[in-house]
Amino acid sequence: MALKIIKLIMKIYILKSISIAMLLALTITAQAKEYYVSPKGNDTNSGTIYLPFKTIQKAADLMVAGDVCFIREGIYHETVTPKNSGTVVKTIRFEAYNNENVILDGTKLVEGKWTKYKGNIYKTKVEANKIDQLFADTAMMIEARWPNMKSTEVFDRSKWAAVDYGSKHGMIVSEAIAKTGIDWTGAQAYLNVAHQWWTWCRPIISHKVGSKELNYAADLVGLCDYTPEFRKPDNLLNAWADDYFYLFGKLEALDVEKEWYFNPKTKELYFYAPEGKNPATLNVTYKVTDYGFYAKDKNYISIKGINFFACTFLLEDCNHCIVANSNLKFPSYARTITEYDQERKESVFSKIVGDYNKVDHISISFANNLGLMTMGNYNEVTNSIIHDVNWSGTLIYPALQLSASPHLGVNWFNTIQYPPTPRTPENSDVTSFGNVAGNNTLYNCGGPILVYHAAQSIVEYNHIYDGGLACKDVSLVYGCWPFSHSSTVRYNWVHGCITEDYHSKEKRGGLGIRCDDQSRHNIFHHNVVWDCGDIGIIAKGDDNIIYNNTVFNCRSSIEMPQKAEPLKVWAVQWPRLLNENVNTRAFNNLINNLKASRNPKDTLAANDKLFNNYIAQKPYPLRDISKRDFRPLENSDIVDNGVSMSYAENKYSGKFPDMGAYEADGELWIPGAKWAENNDWMKVLVKTK
Repeated sequence: MALKIIKLIMKIYILKSISIAMLLALTITAQAKEYYVSPKGNDTNSGTIYLPFKTIQKAADLMVAGDVCFIREGIYHETVTPKNSGTVVKTIRFEAYNNENVILDGTKLVEGKWTKYKGNIYKTKVEANKIDQLFADTAMMIEARWPNMKSTEVFDRSKWAAVDYGSKHGMIVSEAIAKTGIDWTGAQAYLNVAHQWWTWCRPIISHKVGSKELNYAADLVGLCDYTPEFRKPDNLLNAWADDYFYLFGKLEALDVEKEWYFNPKTKELYFYAPEGKNPATLNVTYKVTDYGFYAKDKNYISIKGINFFACTFLLEDCNHCIVANSNLKFPSYARTITEYDQERKESVFSKIVGDYNKVDHISISFANNLGLMTMGNYNEVTNSIIHDVNWSGTLIYPALQLSASPHLGVNWFNTIQYPPTPRTPENSDVTSFGNVAGNNTLYNCGGPILVYHAAQSIVEYNHIYDGGLACKDVSLVYGCWPFSHSSTVRYNWVHGCITEDYHSKEKRGGLGIRCDDQSRHNIFHHNVVWDCGDIGIIAKGDDNIIYNNTVFNCRSSIEMPQKAEPLKVWAVQWPRLLNENVNTRAFNNLINNLKASRNPKDTLAANDKLFNNYIAQKPYPLRDISKRDFRPLENSDIVDNGVSMSYAENKYSGKFPDMGAYEADGELWIPGAKWAENNDWMKVLVKTK
């Protein structure tokens, strides 16, 4: 009887609690305020739909947890900074009203009078201390440079000049430079030199007209103050014979249409407009704003349906925030590679730092540096499109980067367990994990496309292609050192990494998927990798698992080094293995070969760790490669000939798994974003003068 009374009391208490929660939710909804903003509004208004504010910031200053700001169609020139955070049940929301076209525009109109300088070059005064990026009717113009380049040729290697024999660290030798008739002293040089997976920018400190020698400070350093290696190419005496550069920052270089030059001392802007037009007939603007949206130490903020032109967002130490349904065009631009400049400052790019943040259904295009970075734990980037980024080809600017928390302790690597222990307040400095990149389309990148270096990251159902367009020794998917431990790369299409070879100018380099030095327990399965000049999948370190991948048209399908881990200056703090991949397993893969190194003779034999892989030659036993139907041919040798392992993901319909990435009678899964990019939203930016 007593037990029944206790149960009845508990039931009443639970019902009462639920009623209180429902009442609280209704109270929260009732208390939430709606603010409206319109370019036609006024910040002295009340912020209603009939009397809207003029600026989004006016609403941001007033909003508290649960409030929403509805933004009407138009162009806004501001940096929105929320004053308060939301809560788990009361998010602060910034949204385009009824899917109207809302644009945060980071540019300013050139309003001065244009006068002819010479030929088709005009000039005007601009009240600015610097101009890094110029637009004409939303099309990006090119800062005057040599060799000349069009905005559609940012990945064209022929638009960089090749160095000549005698070049060394601190000096470029170029016969072509001697013929320009320009004194390049004081100009800036982009230098894709040495190992060519970093690029630097340095001023020319001395040069004379007609000289083939240009001198710059011999202080090129990269990560951890690592001085670059200037390797000697095969069969060549010149250790710099495969290096490239271009020059900019001189008025004398302004010689073709769509080029411009700005003199910060005189504040004069020189412009050779498209087709030699008078710039006064065009909508000429220059970038003045880095961030259209900035938040620091704020939580539960939602940004939806807001487009960005020539500016981007930064959420710094923010948690549980959302950016969705947005387009970003020319979101970031770094005139030099500031991370490797003498001041060593991080450049401006689209970035979220914190935990449990989500980016969904956005597009990012034409950022000359990094596309998007998330740093922290349990962040997600899904159903998004990122392309045409990292024009310099340096390693630190991928299209998408999933990074570890910046707040890690220094000894986290020594505490790693497999699988890692969950993150708690007691071990919050141990590791950083749980980030996801799923169903994204990522393409056209000067360097690596997707970089992950947070533990237990998941990279799945992405379509990743055409990277390494401005460098070499590069992979499209890059797991970075021990940071990436216990991550999974699965159900992706990865293709199109044809770069110059590691030691020469032959087009036979490029990697598909890689976990790099001192990686541990990376898992690669059900990926399709093709048309990578060098290696399809390479796993360094140990305890990796590689199964049910389809790899073809690569010089090496899968490579697993079997030697001691190399000693490198940036990795001295981590323990090294005397023999890599002792415990790595590879099975059920449809491949051309399985190797231990780039040496064609260094083929790995089957054993208890490397087993049941199908070595295929053309024609491959796949339905239709030309139509990207990578399912096995019915009744082929790879159907039902896989093995099922307890530690693998086993999704199959037959008696046994098929070999390769697809089941013969299974779903033809298609990776990538589930929408097509449309730039019609930019039309409102072009004003008729």
